[in-house]
Amino acid sequence: MKFLTPIKQFVDSLDAREFKLYLISSLSIAVGITGGIMYRHYNSMTSMKRKIRRINNNREITQKLLGQYEHVKQQKEAVALLLAKDPTFKIVGYLNDTLASLQLAQYKASMTPTEEPLENMPGYSEVRVAIHLTGIDMKQLTECLHKLEQSERVYTKDIAITKQENTNKLDVQLTVGTLETKAVE
Repeated sequence: MKFLTPIKQFVDSLDAREFKLYLISSLSIAVGITGGIMYRHYNSMTSMKRKIRRINNNREITQKLLGQYEHVKQQKEAVALLLAKDPTFKIVGYLNDTLASLQLAQYKASMTPTEEPLENMPGYSEVRVAIHLTGIDMKQLTECLHKLEQSERVYTKDIAITKQENTNKLDVQLTVGTLETKAVE
């Protein structure tokens, strides 16, 4: 306790006014240091909470993207299996057969196939056929659409229906598509 003796002697030598001044100064410094430490602590905690929220948001987005990726991967596998079942499938022949089975072949004004490679699915191309049917009724149209919908291999891309003037008949512009594997060049 020898180190306290000089401090005690210094404090005893002070008059009341100087003692108060030193006491207030010491307390102010202690409060300032404590306040600074507390400010830094709460500021750090707030910053860390913000970072944790950002990380959690990024984690949720990543989980969502991974789920979507898995879904797309499953769909891609299903498409590959579907295409592997019948590698010789030709959509024009299928549509001609479908129209013939529904007795709609005589209403076919035109059938135009187009093929377009898919940028987001290398190795595959989309074959679309634009079919123009004239003079059909609503029942024939719904039967045709139902028959096309039942096939896993084809899908309806677009349909435009126009009523003929002075009759109950329809003119239909129907676009049907399918995927095919691209021939390796």
